[in-house]
Amino acid sequence: MSWELKTPVSVFFYRRPDHLRQVMAKVREARPPVLFGISDGPKPGDPEIQKGVEESRRVFREAIDWPCRLELLERETNLGSYRSVSRGLDWVFERVGETIVLEDDTVPDLTFFRFVEELLDKYRDDERVGAISGNNYDEPKDWSDEASYRFTRYHHSWGWGTWRRAWRAFDREEKLLAEVPRIRKENWPKLSRGEWTYWERCFQRTFAGKLDAWDYRWTLSLWKHHMVCVIPRVNLVRNIGFDEKATHTVEQEFADLIMHDSQSIVFPLNQMKKLNMTRSLDNQVFKSHYKALEGRRGMVKKLLDRIKKFFKQKGIRSSISDTRQYREVCLESANNEKTFSQFKRDSRYTEILEHTSYELGRSYLNEIKKSENIYKKIKLFCKNDRFGNPELLQYPEIGSFSPSTLRYIKVLADLVERFGALTDLDITEIGGGYGGQCLVIHAFAKIKSYRIFDLPEVLLLSEKYLKRNGVESVDLETLESFLSSRSCKIRYPGLVISNYAFSEINSEIQMQYLKNIILKSRMGYMTVNTISGPCGVDSLSIEAIVRTLENVGPVVVEPEKPLTHEGNKLIWWNWGKSIV
Repeated sequence: MSWELKTPVSVFFYRRPDHLRQVMAKVREARPPVLFGISDGPKPGDPEIQKGVEESRRVFREAIDWPCRLELLERETNLGSYRSVSRGLDWVFERVGETIVLEDDTVPDLTFFRFVEELLDKYRDDERVGAISGNNYDEPKDWSDEASYRFTRYHHSWGWGTWRRAWRAFDREEKLLAEVPRIRKENWPKLSRGEWTYWERCFQRTFAGKLDAWDYRWTLSLWKHHMVCVIPRVNLVRNIGFDEKATHTVEQEFADLIMHDSQSIVFPLNQMKKLNMTRSLDNQVFKSHYKALEGRRGMVKKLLDRIKKFFKQKGIRSSISDTRQYREVCLESANNEKTFSQFKRDSRYTEILEHTSYELGRSYLNEIKKSENIYKKIKLFCKNDRFGNPELLQYPEIGSFSPSTLRYIKVLADLVERFGALTDLDITEIGGGYGGQCLVIHAFAKIKSYRIFDLPEVLLLSEKYLKRNGVESVDLETLESFLSSRSCKIRYPGLVISNYAFSEINSEIQMQYLKNIILKSRMGYMTVNTISGPCGVDSLSIEAIVRTLENVGPVVVEPEKPLTHEGNKLIWWNWGKSIV
C-alpha cells in the first residue's frame, strides 16, 4: 500500500491463539514500525489455560516477519483484564507517546490503522479529545452529514488509540468512585437520570471488584476530565471473541449484531468542523446497545454464561439447587409480580426450599423458647411471611407462622447463644435463598454488613424480596466471584453462616469458599448434611470439611437439633480475629 503506518501498535492477548492469529494477520499487513505485545500470565492449576498462553505467545512471535522495534511483556502470573490492560498501557507509555490498541479478539479492517493514526495526529494536542475508537454502534442512516467520524461521550474499546497525555487521567488509584456524585451533578456528558443509574451501577460493581474491567474506569476518567472520543462513520473492527474461551465476551446475544461486521472507510477523511458531541446519536446508542444488551438483566445473563461455561468445561454440577426449574422460578419471580406473589408455593421452588413440615416447625419453636430474648420478640419476624404466599400454620402460643420462618428464627437463636448480639458484625451467608435468614437477622440486630452468595437468578429474587421488606444494604455475590482469581478487594467476614447450602455444593466450589472466605473468617455456623452424593453432586464429606477447618483453629461439631436427616451436623467455631 502507498500509505505507511508510523504509529506504534500494542496487542494485548491471553490464551486464544486461533483468535490472535487472525488479529496478527492484519497487524502484519499494516507493518507497524514499533510493536508491543502484552501477554497476561496463566491462572494456576489449569493446564489447558497454560497451554493456551504458551501457544498464543508463540503465535505472536511467529507472526512478525517485517523489520520493527519489538518489545514483549510476558507476565508470569495472571493479573486479569483490568490490571493487565491498565498496567500494560502504563508500560507502553513509558516508551512511546501514543499507540493503537488491539486485543486478541478484535480483528481490524486494514483502513482502521490509517483512520486512527490520522486522527491521533490531528488531535494530539487537543486535550478535549481522549481517544480514537474503531467501533461504531450507530445506525449509519441516522448520520445527518457526510463527515467520516463524529464525537461521542462513549469510549468503544474494540480497537482504539490514545496518547500518553490522555492516559495520565486514568484512575489507576481507584479514587473516582467517591467523586461520582459530583461528576453526576456536573453532568458533563449530558446523561439522563435513567442512564446515570445504569452507569453508576456499572462503576460500583467495577470498583467493588465484581467486574474485572478497565474500560468502565477509563470511561469515568474521561468524563471527569471532559474528554470526548472519536468514532468512525462505519465500524472498522470485528469482534470474534464470542465463544467459550472468552474471558468477558461470552454473552451470545452480542454475537450476531450487524454492528460487529467491519467495513473499510474512504480516504481522504471528511473532517468535522466543530468539536461537539452528537447527543441524539449517543442517546440512541444507549437505548439500542448499553441498555438493551448490557443492562441489569444483561449483567445477570453475562454471569450465567460464565458460570455455565465453567461447569460445562469441567463437566460438573455446581450444587443440588443448581436445577433448571429452580433457576427458572427464581428468575420469573424476580421479574413477574404474579409469580413473585406465589413463589413460596410454586412446586419448582418448594422442591428446593419452603417445604418444612408443621411437626418440624413445632420442634424449631421448642428450641426457640429456650432463648427468652428471641422468643419474646418473635412477632418481629412475621414480616418474613408477608410476601410469596407461604403456607401459614397455626401454633397456639404464637399464632400463624410458616415453619420455614421458624427455622430461620431458630438459627438466629443459635447464633445469639454462641456469638452474642451480632451487633456491628460483617456477616456472610453462603446460599441465602430468597433472603429469609438475612431478613430475620436484620429484624433483630443492627449489623455492620451482610453479604449473600448464591446463583444469579436466586440473587435477583433475594434482591427484590429484601427490598420489599425494607432491607436494601445487602451485598449480593455470585459464584462467579470465586471462579475468577481476578476479584480484588475481598471483605473477610466476622461471621460466616450456611444453612445446608455449603454442604450441597460441588467440592471444587467448596474449596474456593473455604480458601477465600471461610478459613479467613472469625466465627462460623454451618448446618451440613450428607445428601449430595445421592443427588449427583460430588461434595466434600463432613469429615473433610471439619479437618480443613481444624487446620486453622478449634471447631465444635454437634448433632443437628432438631435432626432433619440422619447424619446432619452443626459445625461452629469462634477463632477470635479474622485470619487474613
